[in-house]
Amino acid sequence: MIAVLGLWRLDYQDNPRDLYLRAGPESDLLEQMYESFGSDDNTVMVMVQAKQPIFSGDLIKEMKPVVDRLQELPEIEEVNSLFSLRRQRVPILLVDPDRNSPQQLAEMERLALQHPLARGLLLSEDGHSTILLIRLAGKSLNIAHMQEALENIEQLVTPLRKLPGIQLFIGGPPTIRVESLARIRVEQFKFSIIGGLSSLCIAIFIFRQWQAIGLGMLGPTIGVVWTMGAMGWMDQRIDGIKIIIPSLLFVIGFTDSVHLVMGLGRLQTKAKKRLSSREAAYRTLKELGGACLMTSLTTAAGFGSLMLSGTTSVQRFGFCCAIGAMLLFLAVVLTFWALAASPFGAAVINAKPFAKPPGLRRRQPTWLRAIRRILRFPKTTVAVSIIACLVMGATCVRLEPNIFWTESIAKGSPTMRSVEELDRHFGGTAYGAVLVRWPAEANVASPQVINAMAATHKVIREESRFGVPLSIANVLASADFLPGGYADRWAALQRRPEFKKQARRLVVDEEGDDLPGEAVIYFLTADVGANALKQTLEKVNRSLQNIETETGVSLTLGGTPVVAGNVFTNMIQELAISLAVASVLVFVIISIPLRSLTLGLASLLPNAFPLLVAGFAIYWTTGYLTLTNTLTFCLCLGIAVDDTIHFLKQYRDSRLEGHSIERSVLISLRRVGRVLLLSSLILVVGMAGMLASETPPLRIFAMLAMLAILTALIGDLIILPAILLCTANRRKKT
Repeated sequence: MIAVLGLWRLDYQDNPRDLYLRAGPESDLLEQMYESFGSDDNTVMVMVQAKQPIFSGDLIKEMKPVVDRLQELPEIEEVNSLFSLRRQRVPILLVDPDRNSPQQLAEMERLALQHPLARGLLLSEDGHSTILLIRLAGKSLNIAHMQEALENIEQLVTPLRKLPGIQLFIGGPPTIRVESLARIRVEQFKFSIIGGLSSLCIAIFIFRQWQAIGLGMLGPTIGVVWTMGAMGWMDQRIDGIKIIIPSLLFVIGFTDSVHLVMGLGRLQTKAKKRLSSREAAYRTLKELGGACLMTSLTTAAGFGSLMLSGTTSVQRFGFCCAIGAMLLFLAVVLTFWALAASPFGAAVINAKPFAKPPGLRRRQPTWLRAIRRILRFPKTTVAVSIIACLVMGATCVRLEPNIFWTESIAKGSPTMRSVEELDRHFGGTAYGAVLVRWPAEANVASPQVINAMAATHKVIREESRFGVPLSIANVLASADFLPGGYADRWAALQRRPEFKKQARRLVVDEEGDDLPGEAVIYFLTADVGANALKQTLEKVNRSLQNIETETGVSLTLGGTPVVAGNVFTNMIQELAISLAVASVLVFVIISIPLRSLTLGLASLLPNAFPLLVAGFAIYWTTGYLTLTNTLTFCLCLGIAVDDTIHFLKQYRDSRLEGHSIERSVLISLRRVGRVLLLSSLILVVGMAGMLASETPPLRIFAMLAMLAILTALIGDLIILPAILLCTANRRKKT
């Protein structure tokens, strides 16, 4: 009941900034820019595209009332459009909807294409597209606020969609965030249900008995509920990383639960129903409880090592997984004891897998015969595995972290089309920025500041991945109806209230104080991936350093896509490194309880195999590490370690009973391998439903998870036994 109440407190992380803002100079600079110039990620972009030029027909006349109604919405702070601009040389409005003769429209188009604040910024180069820049009110907006504002915007711009020859595209960071989170919420819930039902159907087919099915699935389900409830009570929100926690924990807990169910059935069958339910449950926990505890401690320690990361969101993910691993163990063991020690558990012996006596049979299962054929050549098997791991490892080290802001959006969706069109016509949907700083004795119109801005504009314009830059220099250039140079225009414009409203987003230069002045140069960035953007930014940064040297004006790259891209790529890199550290830590934890360095070393290769296969698959599919496919490594590690510990525990117990290495390997394969095959089949079928998802991250996660489950099976049923058999050959030679 406490966990269920915690679930009601659990919510999604609806403020995207909390995921990428972290302690550090880049984040501090970004927050300072938010404070000085306002948020650069709260702008909704409505692009109006026409078959004919924008300045033809009645389009301008139809757009004006829409813009006016948008400005009246309480969720909107301001709307920048062609209707906001004044002409050069003559201080009157550039676009007047009442002047709609062909000659007047042609004149307005000519002036707009020459205007420093219009061409490439509000009007496309070909004159067929214009953009409404709608800044949402507020500083740090949550998803619910953004969604409400977008719904109101969509309703108001609907009349424009009905005009002949007009296409409307709504984009910008708010639309991407709302679409991503909304789709992930819906599809995660949908495919969790589908996956659960698919797994249940396979479990029914395998066990043919509802007591065994309930005993296997109830424990991990309760463990996941306990974990998510605990996260709710600890005020942990589900974000882009924590979203895999339910699937990850269920997979780990389900494997342990199936081991207990199969162990219970085997003991009941061996005793020929002479054991009481309580005694059978006690002996099962005595035999397998230690292995389950080892898997939980190992998983908790492995994921707990992620708390050493420098990224807050990765630390929280590691903490939640570590807590979840222990809660999962408690839930599986307590549920198993409560049910198996009752008459409910006595019926498990009637399940299909126990219909025939267990043990070594004259006619072995097909899968076991196939594995034994391979294990006739253990050295060759190990050698091939090592070579394959080396090849895959050499490939994996070439993987680089990357992130696309639209990677959670379905291809062909309206939001994706909007992003593509905005990238094509205006250079992007997310604003990068250059922070310009100068000494207190100068001002924004000083020659060295203007020269620095002009040179920066030129550098940005030369990059195809950037849109047209916007700064106070554009405003001063457009105010040529005022006499004198930029310094005179700056002084004159500061006395105009309407100018102060326009300039407050671009410059902070209070006269009379001793503080350095600041201005910002905005430019749209295309969604080409954080890695490609980083390469372009490094090139731009070198040019900015040269401009700094020549002018003495400080120029610093920033903006949400720049900082968030760097933080996310660092996060991915740290997560990958932390998982590598966790893998080594797992080796230590396995060696201590088993009291064998040899068995600890034997676990390294089968545990590394699924990780390397996943990395190899990522390299030849996407070609880079994203947050989603990096998190799949967590699943690989969890599955591989779980399976390995159960196999090694059974092997060690068989050795202590006096069996030879070969016999111990065969017993372990017969008892543990059967469980691994059944649990893997159920999990793979459960994950398969997600392959039909329209959300790329969920589809990729499902594909890699299925691959991880299958390769972990190969690692523990073929590679690990082969390594153990090699030790037998070595002892014989000795």
